[in-house]
Amino acid sequence: MAERTYRILVAKDRRGIFALAGEEWSVLENSIKEFRNLDSDDDLHFEDVGAITITGTGFVALAFK
Repeated sequence: MAERTYRILVAKDRRGIFALAGEEWSVLENSIKEFRNLDSDDDLHFEDVGAITITGTGFVALAFK
């Protein structure tokens, strides 16, 4: 069984989520969420994977391949 690879997509609008995914990635439709601002609040549980802070509105979603 092949292992899935996941990606977090962040875009200004819903259309942008699908544009980022392209044909290579499949967006998990039920993971698409609108936000007013976004802070990943990285707790370093998975070591230093980085963090994001966005001070505007947009959409976030998970995609896999």
